[in-house]
Amino acid sequence: MMNKFALKFACGLILITGLTLLVLAITGNHKKPRNIVRDYSVVPEGFAEQQKLANSNSSESFTGTVIMPTIDEISVHGNMEGGMAEIEKFMKDRTNGLNYIYKKFQKQNPGFEGSLSLDVTIDVCGDVVGMTEIASTTGYPRFNNEVKSSLSRQKYPKTTQGHYTLSFTLKFVNQVPVSEKGNVKPLPQSPADSVAEN
Repeated sequence: MMNKFALKFACGLILITGLTLLVLAITGNHKKPRNIVRDYSVVPEGFAEQQKLANSNSSESFTGTVIMPTIDEISVHGNMEGGMAEIEKFMKDRTNGLNYIYKKFQKQNPGFEGSLSLDVTIDVCGDVVGMTEIASTTGYPRFNNEVKSSLSRQKYPKTTQGHYTLSFTLKFVNQVPVSEKGNVKPLPQSPADSVAEN
């Protein structure tokens, strides 16, 4: 009984659908798909200014760099077992991380530069146990704090003789002087701070 009812219902539904389509076809009352044509030759208003702003904030507009201290510019106080060459290599390996911080702040304050002098005290495991800002000409305490935070997370050369302190100055220059170009590493392509090495 149910099968006959279902069969009649299906036939009726098909008949109604067919009649509806036939009426729509005769009257032309059905919707045709719209053809949307976009004119890509027209530049939206303000687009050029937005592109210029985006380009000015790109990595290509960053002309500065951090100049790391050389062996002669680093003072060591206390018991450090490794040689000065090890310290200099450690400092140069931090260049990309510090350049990333400088690049970020220079976007907000184009052309800013300066120097930051620090005393960093390291324990036997190579961890920072103290950091003192001796002098700064950057004019941006937030920038200085981010640089110090980055340096304090690093693993420094170890010692078995107790703590030692490094005294040095970082120079952040907007235009790299010709005499310093040999001391400059390539600018970072990704926001990767230097990873602490054991």
